[in-house]
Amino acid sequence: MNLKAKQPELIVVSKPKFLISGESGVGKTFFALEFPRPYLIDTESGATRPQYQEKLKKANGVYFGKNEGAQDFNAIIEEVKELATTKHDYKTLIIDSFSYIYLLEAAEAELNVGSDFGRDKKEANKPTRQLIRWLDKLDMTVIIVCHSRARWARKGKDIYQDGTTFDGYDKLEYILDLWIEILQGGKTFIVRKSRIDSLPQGQSMP
Repeated sequence: MNLKAKQPELIVVSKPKFLISGESGVGKTFFALEFPRPYLIDTESGATRPQYQEKLKKANGVYFGKNEGAQDFNAIIEEVKELATTKHDYKTLIIDSFSYIYLLEAAEAELNVGSDFGRDKKEANKPTRQLIRWLDKLDMTVIIVCHSRARWARKGKDIYQDGTTFDGYDKLEYILDLWIEILQGGKTFIVRKSRIDSLPQGQSMP
């Protein structure tokens, strides 16, 4: 059998796929809408207000909201599949927020299988993995917006808060290229995880 590996070489870098987390009201959506030609999937119906719609219009973007299926996980997957397989001019996909659609899916699963041993989250992980599969095929910058939540740790018998993390599928930080957290006040963000040289992990930026 012939080995197929080859020498390392410079390659065309794929479009980045990253996560934005932060408290409510720090400007996650506004930050995401700074990116070119956005295709906004608004799961929370939070971007229906005039200031968001105007910003989306100025960016030559489009809106996929509740009426189009943004609160149906399967509808979102189908929309991403279309973006991955159809010729279009959109450059940035924004899912705002992923936490909301993930928790909706978990709540629905809880009615059917309960929540013991994380059964509800395990069910929500299934469509999440399908979504990630199609995001990986997408030739667009991808921005996944998530809610912030406390990170808990244990030392001996004591449980304490060890900073913050994002709410949703916990494997996202391993799959995506970048995770930034917008800090309270919305003036700065910190790089929580990065595969991008110009944005090293731990760096704070305006």
